[in-house]
Amino acid sequence: MTRSIQLTDSTIAPGHIHDSAETFRRQVLKPLPEPFAPADITAGMENELQAAVEGDKQNVDLALSLMESGYYKTLMLRAGRGDLSPQTVADINAFVEKKQVQVWENSWVRFPRHLLGEHSLTVLEHDFLADKQGKQNTQRSDLDRFLFIKEGRSWLRLPVSYLLKLSLIEAVSQEEVQAPLFSTIANRLSRHFISDNISPEITSFALAQGQNNAFPGSRLAAEGSQRYFFTQLLIRYAEKKFKLDQSGQRIHLYFAPTPPQRQKKLNTLISDQLYCDLFLNPCLSGWARGEEKKAYMKLCHRTLCRSQLNTIAVLKEAGIITNNLVVLPNTSNTSLANNGTHITLASKSLTNSFKNYQTSSSRPYEKYFGDLAIKITEHFLPLFVGTLSAAPYRQGFNNFHPEKVLGFLPHQLEATHLRMIWRRWKKKAQLRFCGHSFTPMGPEWLDTLLSKTLGLRGDYIIDNRLIDYLVALPSQEDYPALNGLEHNQNFLKRDLFEMGIFNPQMPMYLPYRMRDMTSYGFTGFEGRHFSLFPSFHNHLAASANLQALIMHLAYQWIIDGKVTHHHIPDTPFIESERRQIFFNTAIGIPTFYVRADTTNRFLKRILSLVEKQRSSRRYKGYIRIKLKAYQLACITFLKQNGGEIINQSCFAEELASIESIINGSQPSAFEILTANILGCQGKKRSPIAIDASEFNDAAETYYRTELCSSNMREGLHAFIQHSRILEQSGNELTDKLKNRLIGTCPADRFIARAGKKVIQGQASEKEVHSLLLLFLLMMEQETAAA
Repeated sequence: MTRSIQLTDSTIAPGHIHDSAETFRRQVLKPLPEPFAPADITAGMENELQAAVEGDKQNVDLALSLMESGYYKTLMLRAGRGDLSPQTVADINAFVEKKQVQVWENSWVRFPRHLLGEHSLTVLEHDFLADKQGKQNTQRSDLDRFLFIKEGRSWLRLPVSYLLKLSLIEAVSQEEVQAPLFSTIANRLSRHFISDNISPEITSFALAQGQNNAFPGSRLAAEGSQRYFFTQLLIRYAEKKFKLDQSGQRIHLYFAPTPPQRQKKLNTLISDQLYCDLFLNPCLSGWARGEEKKAYMKLCHRTLCRSQLNTIAVLKEAGIITNNLVVLPNTSNTSLANNGTHITLASKSLTNSFKNYQTSSSRPYEKYFGDLAIKITEHFLPLFVGTLSAAPYRQGFNNFHPEKVLGFLPHQLEATHLRMIWRRWKKKAQLRFCGHSFTPMGPEWLDTLLSKTLGLRGDYIIDNRLIDYLVALPSQEDYPALNGLEHNQNFLKRDLFEMGIFNPQMPMYLPYRMRDMTSYGFTGFEGRHFSLFPSFHNHLAASANLQALIMHLAYQWIIDGKVTHHHIPDTPFIESERRQIFFNTAIGIPTFYVRADTTNRFLKRILSLVEKQRSSRRYKGYIRIKLKAYQLACITFLKQNGGEIINQSCFAEELASIESIINGSQPSAFEILTANILGCQGKKRSPIAIDASEFNDAAETYYRTELCSSNMREGLHAFIQHSRILEQSGNELTDKLKNRLIGTCPADRFIARAGKKVIQGQASEKEVHSLLLLFLLMMEQETAAA
């Protein structure tokens, strides 16, 4: 039972927020059950997936749309008149005609409109409305993008993210299985199939609950793996029902953390506008006014393109670019095609507390303590990168211009840390010959010659997604991002807009972001630092549990008054000081530097546990820290300050496993992915010995084939385990529908047999359809049981 206290007005003066927050901490938070303890926590997840269509250029939408575009036709006319170099057209033709490549990432699909059932067609027509909640049935102004005539028939062209929804609606609309229950479940689940800027994005169908002695990692992994298998069923069903396979289109949907190589290549050949037309999602589903959301997607793309160009000025100010010889980044940026997994954790006790006091203006305190929890958590993010999640990537020598390879780091770090990273990165990469360090000159032919002649190979990066994307917006002196004050981030975004870095209409970009009561209806936090997991049940589950443990301990320290905002000052330099460790981990730089007199007292506590630290000989007043030693110190810090929760939650074993990964006793996520990529292509050499484009192509092939199959097997296993709930349902309707689908055969036996055929690509349409509907029945039973 919460105590009534006197709360101040919502517009608290900055100078008084600390005193009033301290009162709130003692009187409201202190009596709470432990926030983010196993029994207090719920977990959900967003997965951004890579879509691709396999087929000949005469059948696949991306190739057809490119060749039919006004841009391409104009190039042809200009080249024919001699106004344009014919090489420009030749490069586009070579991209389309490349014989050994039949996979078109982020392509849409095409099929005859009459193949849609009546109910699916009704849903499609509704999604074509300009305002789905409005009274007027006005259609979208861009309807011609989705409809065209072929051989006298009306055809549809749609993104794969929307095809998933149509496939689900079609599956429950078949006459032989029509039942209101199926439609109800399908309508509920269809809201979880949305889209990121480019990629299909799928959110958890059900929240994973923690238990008294276990964080929700295993349950979250089970839900995610089953949901992944379900999306594969939807894809296979759509291929057969809409005859995509007969028209030469095979769809792939899989986890891949970095933009496809061919998409990046095409981006250099075409205009920014055409790139947007080909790849940005039209937002047919998930939003009432899809065209407005699509315009927002374009705003995000335009903002990051501008931001990337403006890194050049920052690099010059930092002294990394010392002359005007630079290679301009492409005006169209592909960073929004990076794909990750976002894990959101919520606290029931904090949610109830802030909900109870919402009318008493508790919102400033939710933000105040939430910002502090984020700052604490950022110190531990290096534990995740490479160990549990990774995005392996080969950067070739030709790409080692600072204005290209450093990505968005110039906007995310102070100049001092940026210079340190660039110096150490050049030392780590294979850019040296006879004791001299080389970077590319600019002309591609000359850089290729240098690379081959001198053996300059570039580098192999642990998590390129975290470098190729604007992960964390930087604080400014006047507007810290995480100082606990309401609306501070709005002022910061406005300041960054004037600097050409960001747009105020976009949400705050952070590696770890708050989900507040006003916006989301709960108090929680979203981890956005996860790239690619080698497995659901090992790496994803461990990541969610570690994130939960850190959140629990962070709030315990906050509630007990052991960590305050004063312990982690809100200056840009201090912020950059802790974030450099995170980015060093992503690149694979083995050391970093911290000021000996740093005012970050929380960081000092962790550093006091670091072994073999020494004063830097190069940077006066700095301490040189080995990254691995820092990661081990973080583990020790959690153990020493974790209290009983580590043993009570059975997390001690998982923490020991993470420690073994850091020590090298167990393979890390990065090492597992590397070995699998090389093994998939039958390569025995190290990644650095392989040409950059060759290795990155091999990685994409692995993600699309063997990793996808492995993820499906995990999902099928979880599906089989959870399907046994159907045998003990005790629900007459459920039993009747199950028997109509598979007769008296036990559900787990049918799912095992048919699911194996799905993975092998041998399942019939009826088997896929039955598996889809059994999954819906299982979801209904699990929901009822919960």
